[in-house]
Amino acid sequence: VALEALSPRVGCVLSVGSELMRVLSFRGTTIVVSRGDNGTEASRHVQGAMVTKLCVVNVLRGCLGTENKAHKSGTVMSRISQTETLCRVLPRLQTLKELAMDGNDIGQDAAILLLPATRGLAIFTCTGRGISEEMFKVLYKDGTSAKKKGKKKK
Repeated sequence: VALEALSPRVGCVLSVGSELMRVLSFRGTTIVVSRGDNGTEASRHVQGAMVTKLCVVNVLRGCLGTENKAHKSGTVMSRISQTETLCRVLPRLQTLKELAMDGNDIGQDAAILLLPATRGLAIFTCTGRGISEEMFKVLYKDGTSAKKKGKKKK
């Protein structure tokens, strides 16, 4: 395995066959691992066996108005964007009247997604690049032509 391709870090998990191994250290072309990680069985591997670096995801349950519930091992997770999360959650946050997304540099696609989700807000500010003049006027409803910041007022 070419180490450059794996980019191992101490603590990351490598998968070889059905065995998981946690990286304890590495130097040059030598990786020191803890075999049989996460309850898998340490087993022999043939030279040239495929090695995959697994992604470790920390999950914060019950945030942004979602339900905190347990999931079975092997449940498929989907990564969604911050914009998609906001679009799902904003309609549930009926007491929220102001939202600032400054520093996020949303684009035209995000602006289109946010339009229905931000209708209930009294004030909505954000930064963006590539938002069309037309979309900007609809999203912010203040008639300004500055694309950097705007306010949506009811």
